[in-house]
Amino acid sequence: MNPIPLSMWESQGNVWPTINSWYNMLRPNNLRDELIEAGVVRFVNGRWVIFPDAWQLYVKENHRPRAA
Repeated sequence: MNPIPLSMWESQGNVWPTINSWYNMLRPNNLRDELIEAGVVRFVNGRWVIFPDAWQLYVKENHRPRAA
C-alpha cells in the first residue's frame, strides 16, 4: 500500500474527500473508528496517514446509490 500523510492528500491529485472533510471524518466518533478498523487511516507519530488504495476499496464496498 502507498500511505500518504493527510497534509499531502490534495497535492497528490485527490479531490474528494477534501482536507476539511477528512478532518471532520477523523474527529472522535464511530466513523473514525470504522475507518481505522477498515485500514483506511492510521494515527502515526501524531499525524494521520491515509491509505488511498484502502480508501477506494472502502468506498466501493460501502457506497449505496442514491434513490431517484
